[in-house]
Amino acid sequence: MQSNKIKSLDSLFKKRPETVFSLGLYCLGVSLDLWAAQQIFQGFLLNALVAHCLSAFILPWPLSRIMPQDFRPSKTILLLFFFFCLFIPVVSGFLLLLLVTVGLRQPKPSNVAFLEFTGLPSFSDKNAVPSNLDFADKNVYSILKFSTDESERVKAVLSTRYMQNKNAVPVLQLALSDCADEVRLLAFALLDKKEKEFDSIIHRGLAKLKSDDLNPEEFSSIHYSIAETYWELSYLGLAKGRARIHVLNSAKQHVSTALKHRKKDAAMYVLQARVMTRLGNYKQARSALDKAKIYGMSMAKLALLQAELAFELRQFDTVRKHVRQIDTTAQTNMIQDGMVNQWI
Repeated sequence: MQSNKIKSLDSLFKKRPETVFSLGLYCLGVSLDLWAAQQIFQGFLLNALVAHCLSAFILPWPLSRIMPQDFRPSKTILLLFFFFCLFIPVVSGFLLLLLVTVGLRQPKPSNVAFLEFTGLPSFSDKNAVPSNLDFADKNVYSILKFSTDESERVKAVLSTRYMQNKNAVPVLQLALSDCADEVRLLAFALLDKKEKEFDSIIHRGLAKLKSDDLNPEEFSSIHYSIAETYWELSYLGLAKGRARIHVLNSAKQHVSTALKHRKKDAAMYVLQARVMTRLGNYKQARSALDKAKIYGMSMAKLALLQAELAFELRQFDTVRKHVRQIDTTAQTNMIQDGMVNQWI
């Protein structure tokens, strides 16, 4: 029996040396407090005061180290414990120990009744995918990320054909890291198809530019269309890294060419501002936004871009001013509404 106790103590010293040291330090603090009480009865008040202050300083720390990492008190709470021990001699150490013990053994019950797991949505028809954009936008991403059924994940990837590109591309990019080969290959094929569609638009536009029968208006419109397509490749995340920089520079070149023939087109200046912001050319982006305003673009439509530009320039007071100007239709959007509430 005695040997078993010795072994258990030895294992405690090896596995939890910090706990053992904390308990020893706590016992030292209690002993000092009791010794201070004894010194008071013997008339040695200075010895009692020093011993009590030292005990009050020692006692809170070991109790906090005994507690689990997530429950350990902050420095402010430790200071509060120090004053508690300082002004309530002798019994304060035992009260703190009781407080810690009761708090850890009988934690306040948490109310989890409001949480109800309803399971992941599923596709009812094995041979069909939903064309409901509301379903696709909100649930397909969750199915792909959390469902353990490979066939459900395949159908989730297929359903991106009915989604807008800005919602479909993040889902397909998530599917590229799926554990199932079929899901990954299907997502890669659909992403590749989207890229080829954009490339086809660009090549058709470049082929039209070679024609000698174009008037300035048509010439400008084709360049603008090509610039928009390049911008979409960057905006959707289909072009990354150096390819993204190349795509943005191409968009910059085409929109600049388009503006040479239509110098009063506000929409072109807006596109130019977006491209310049992504390239980090903030001065040119601001100039483009100013020209868009001059040529008829409303402040409500420009406010979001101006707020983004001001944020990139770290002009946070200006961000708040522009956010207030965002039109009410945009503010009803869930994501933008959160952004508006944060800044206003």
